[in-house]
Amino acid sequence: MKFSYLIPPLVCSALLASCAGSKPTRQIKPDVLPGRAVAPTSPRVARNASLIQQRVHEGINRYRISRGLEPLSHNTMLSSASRDHSSYMKDASIRTNKRMVISHDHFSARMNDIKQLGGPPRLAENVAATSGLAEEFVAKTIVQSWVDSKGHHKNLTGNYNSVGTGIAIGPNNTVFATQIFGGH
Repeated sequence: MKFSYLIPPLVCSALLASCAGSKPTRQIKPDVLPGRAVAPTSPRVARNASLIQQRVHEGINRYRISRGLEPLSHNTMLSSASRDHSSYMKDASIRTNKRMVISHDHFSARMNDIKQLGGPPRLAENVAATSGLAEEFVAKTIVQSWVDSKGHHKNLTGNYNSVGTGIAIGPNNTVFATQIFGGH
């Protein structure tokens, strides 16, 4: 399944898709919902993918703990697959001349590869893209958007014990995020 979005260049936005198994995805634009505050833009652009990955991981664990759930351990195999998919979305956006392309393209193949390499047997994936945000708001916006989305929330609070996060930063301060959850 593929979702493509063209976003006006001056609009702060976050776009999301969630996938667990082969269930249909759901996409939302949380920054444009009535009553939602949009994080400020800033010339201080997102440049440190590793720091954003760490902040997203910490953010979802803080949320899980606040709900009485166990934190998720970092899984390097899932992180590697997540980074690869975030880079794929970034490259697809550049190739198609669209501001943001978010998708679960090749989800089944990605999950089969992880399982064949000895990864967790139960897997789910969340993806997002955000643009125009000051660096300090990127991870918070991604995490909050996933919390506010029913499908993403289900993955965030699901019966998983590990997670991998991957971030790719594209042109115009566009940040692509993938998170793969693993459980036994």
